Amino acid sequence: MDAKRSLFYWVGLDVGKKEFSAAIELSTDERRFDIMALPCKKFNHTEKGVGEFLKWVGRTIHGLPFKIVMETTGHYSINLCKLLQARKKGLECCIANPYLTSNYLKSLNLPQKTDDIDARGIARFGMERRPEATPPRPGRWRNCGNCPAIATCW
Repeated sequence: MDAKRSLFYWVGLDVGKKEFSAAIELSTDERRFDIMALPCKKFNHTEKGVGEFLKWVGRTIHGLPFKIVMETTGHYSINLCKLLQARKKGLECCIANPYLTSNYLKSLNLPQKTDDIDARGIARFGMERRPEATPPRPGRWRNCGNCPAIATCW
C-alpha cells in the first residue's frame, strides 16, 4: 500500500429502493483521479446483491480494508447497512446527513446528476471529510419516527 494512502479505501453508495450504485475512491495524497474515472457499478438491494458488491469491492481493491459512506435514505440506507455488516463483520458504515453530502456534491460542479455520479461524489466525500461510522441505534429508538435525521440518532 502506498505510504501516502490512508489505511483504507472509501466506498460511496447511492441507495435506492431496489438497487444501489457503488463507487470506490482510488485517489491518494499524491495522485487524484478524475471523479468520473472512479470504478462504479450497480447492485440489487438484496442479500445476493450485497454479496456481489462485496466480491466486486474485494477484487477491485485487492482485499484491502474499506469503509462505506452513504446518504440517509430512511429505512433503505439502514437496511443496506445492516445487510452489509451481517455479511462483513466489523465493516464501518457511515450514514451521512444528506444536507452535507448534497452541498458537497454541488461544490464539485459535476456535469449531471445520476445515481452513478452521486455514488462517485459520495465516495470522494468520504475520502475528503472522513465521516465517523454511524453507531447502531438502541432497539427502543428503532422506529421512533421523531428524528429529523436518521444519522443523528441511529
